Amino acid sequence: MSLTWYLANIFYDAIGLILDSLASYAGDRPGSMKQLMSIGFWPGGGDRDGNPFGDTDVTRDVARKLCNLIVSCYHINVRELKRRFSFAGVFAELETLQFRLHQELSGDPATPIAVAEMLELLQKIERIVAEKYQGLFVGRLHSLRRKLSVFGLHFASLDIRQDSRVIKSTLDTILAAHQQLLTANFASLPETDQIERLLQIKGSVQAEELSDPIVLDTLRSLHVIREIQLANGEAGCHRCIISNCSGVMDIVRLIALFRLTGWDMEKLSVDIIPLFESIRDLNNAGKHMARLYAFQDYRQHLRRRANQQTSKPANHYAGILRWHQGRRLSDGELGDLSGEGRSHGSVAYRQRGSGILRWARRAARQRGRQYLRILCRARQEDRE
Repeated sequence: MSLTWYLANIFYDAIGLILDSLASYAGDRPGSMKQLMSIGFWPGGGDRDGNPFGDTDVTRDVARKLCNLIVSCYHINVRELKRRFSFAGVFAELETLQFRLHQELSGDPATPIAVAEMLELLQKIERIVAEKYQGLFVGRLHSLRRKLSVFGLHFASLDIRQDSRVIKSTLDTILAAHQQLLTANFASLPETDQIERLLQIKGSVQAEELSDPIVLDTLRSLHVIREIQLANGEAGCHRCIISNCSGVMDIVRLIALFRLTGWDMEKLSVDIIPLFESIRDLNNAGKHMARLYAFQDYRQHLRRRANQQTSKPANHYAGILRWHQGRRLSDGELGDLSGEGRSHGSVAYRQRGSGILRWARRAARQRGRQYLRILCRARQEDRE
């Protein structure tokens, strides 16, 4: 079965049930669950680190597939709601929403559907049900609204990943062809000065000017991020991962490429994620990030991103427990568990070895079984 099958048939329902369960305890506060849960979609055309099949065309197709998939899920959800809400004034509004979703699935409508439009229609229906029909079945409308807030039109965020050496090669190729972009003595400057120059680099480079296919695709991938954000929303593709990141220069080179491909630094709606992989880089991850934060241009970018910075050693451990449920951890992931103890120094992360691995696996299995039980129970209730 494909990954998209699991998204539509497992994750859509399971995450919806988790959000409903949390809302029943914490109350239904609009927008409070928007960032509570999200899905990242790494392998679907965004991974370019040694992947010969990952290019901009595949990335674009996967983003379109994810959008169609989530719209299809909404369409099925609305169709099921119509069976419950046969009330005057409500059924017609649901038919309007279903028609708009059908238009989106059928092709390019004159006016593409937007999340705000769907939320507005749902809120209108909720008001009618609350005022005229004593709020009957209104919880089902709330459930769909929560899913809309979390999944939007993107369903899962596509992560773009490229090796730091390819990013360096791409920038070197551009600078060799456009020497006017930087001063002639750039290579002899101290690294701190080089970083400042790259953070403030100005110019425009067309991908078609380059002949190397890898360099060409690297530049095009930065353009396709903007395309996906316009079609699926910012959450559709907002993370750029640097594999084998060894320091600040690798991060800054990617920012320079964004600037050279037409991105305004003040409107750069992308999170740069360094992936520290070697033991040496893991040990120095804290120093690298502290040094990066010292540069004012990057600090301003981070403020515009709500002061949130993701680095792979910092969050990969949590990712194992969240999304790797139901399968064994790979050797690379086990290495991350040991490396994170050295880079972060927390007591929990220091507990390397079989104890923490057994605990992680056991927790993942238990959580997976809990989600399955919730899902099966809900489906049984629907059948009844």
